Amino acid sequence: MLCGICFADFALREVRRAGHEELLFADDLSCFAVLPGGSFEEVVGFSADAAQREVHRWGEANSVVFDGSKEQKVRLSHRSSSTTEFKLLGVLFDAQLRMRSELERTAARCQAKLTSILRTRGHFGRSGIVDLYKSQVPLSLESNTPTVCHAAGT
Repeated sequence: MLCGICFADFALREVRRAGHEELLFADDLSCFAVLPGGSFEEVVGFSADAAQREVHRWGEANSVVFDGSKEQKVRLSHRSSSTTEFKLLGVLFDAQLRMRSELERTAARCQAKLTSILRTRGHFGRSGIVDLYKSQVPLSLESNTPTVCHAAGT
């Protein structure tokens, strides 16, 4: 645990030095910067690259290996034409925070569960089907509800 605390302290310092704010959850570090509407993407990329470079430099010096497949940079903007999607804590986000892909993914997951449950209606009574529904479908809906409810109104 001591190494984790040392890493977190160093990483957070580097993120702040690059002008970003941080979100730390267990061993995952996310950082972000809120910029005025007219800011250039190159400036954002440069400061994010600087923070990432410093954290990686510290990792190499202290034998800490980072999973490159978990690293990504995304620009979130209502005006952005970016179609980049990214996962954060299991929820699929789009760059404009409209959450369409996540909603479609959730609907497909629930549809598959409902179809499976309805196929068993010959083996269970009405209360059995309701019990199956209550044990399977709400969990699929509740896992991302807070995120989807805070999606952009556009």
